[in-house]
Amino acid sequence: MGPSLTAEEIAELEAAFDELRRDALAIAGWAIPGMGLLSSSLPVARLDASARLDVFDLWRVIRLDGGLHAEVRWLLPRREGEGQGSHLLKVKVLTPARCTFAVVFRLPEHRPLLDAVVKTKTLGLTVEPLLLDAEVWRVSFPDLEQISELPTLAEGR
Repeated sequence: MGPSLTAEEIAELEAAFDELRRDALAIAGWAIPGMGLLSSSLPVARLDASARLDVFDLWRVIRLDGGLHAEVRWLLPRREGEGQGSHLLKVKVLTPARCTFAVVFRLPEHRPLLDAVVKTKTLGLTVEPLLLDAEVWRVSFPDLEQISELPTLAEGR
């Protein structure tokens, strides 16, 4: 665990988290292995990118150019009230086109999806309907053992 933060620093971080959460893309639908919606072996979140044309267009670019390289980071509020609220996945796309967005996972609604992410250590993201031919970008989390291991906002890891 990193150095302790002051109450003022924590308040600033929480305000930044709240702002990022307000601008984050909502999950418009999701599927986990065994739900029957997809033949996929990974959990998939369909993002509502209707207000972010750059994110929506990213899937077209992926189809044309193939591949995607991005940095991803989980952000969680402090531990108080764990099991409620929301978690964020911040995605910074580096290629084939640059853009940054966050995805909000609302608890307890998305708990089964997050549990499936932990179990499979992967998450598929798409802006397309959850059908067999959906273009899905696979994000891997090889070291993730449980959601409670995700760094809290106050730890800043």
